Amino acid sequence: MKYNKIFLERINCENEEEVFKYLIDTMKQTITKWDYFVNWNKVFNNVKKIEMDLNLLNYLIGKDNIKSAFADLLKEYPSVASTVPALIAARNTNFKILSD
Repeated sequence: MKYNKIFLERINCENEEEVFKYLIDTMKQTITKWDYFVNWNKVFNNVKKIEMDLNLLNYLIGKDNIKSAFADLLKEYPSVASTVPALIAARNTNFKILSD
């Protein structure tokens, strides 16, 4: 979580760690478990399908010209395009990619 000065103004927290501690300390008890909000089995199964392509995207970390590097990566490994809907949390996987 990125720290924002509003955390200091509203809940008197000076850094990310204090904000996280505040969140955990003030969380109310509930009978709802985390899997109520997220179907983790589905998430892990979907990630398995694109895991290798997701790891190929690590190549882009720290590149000066990320657009050009991404275009080169797509040329070499076209299957990397299948990761885009997951990265932008799109439910529809039928989308058009513009090309030169």
